[in-house]
Amino acid sequence: MRHCFRFFPAAVLLSLLVTACAPASSPDAPSLQATELGHGTSRTSVETQIQSGSLSSDNGAWLTLQVKNLGGTAILVTLDKDPETCITIEPGASGTLTTELSAVPSDHLFQLRAAQAGAELYAAHTLIQSTKKPAESVLPDSAGFPIRPQVPA
Repeated sequence: MRHCFRFFPAAVLLSLLVTACAPASSPDAPSLQATELGHGTSRTSVETQIQSGSLSSDNGAWLTLQVKNLGGTAILVTLDKDPETCITIEPGASGTLTTELSAVPSDHLFQLRAAQAGAELYAAHTLIQSTKKPAESVLPDSAGFPIRPQVPA
């Protein structure tokens, strides 16, 4: 019985040390959870379509397409559910197009096409679903390029 009391202070100190070293978390701290739905590269002289597939509400209500223009002509990026929203990505530049999901599950279709008809489109893209509207620099970058939004002219 005496041996049990000898280890009690050590156990208390160990539990205090573990508690003190645990990472602090705040319920007010915003957290972004993102799920990559797909990525790839397109090189074509016709329109490229990127489909989200069926989305789960567990992964969030925001859908973002990141695009890096690897070619020599500007690229236009649009979303089928909102064709009025279009971004232009100049050669060598990157851009993002984000939309809030209105109904989950649902499919969303993005279109990439060269700004000049018949020109070659060459781009890398990553499609991400997230729990919060992502800031321009916090998204994971599997395609290996910095993401900066481009405002249409």
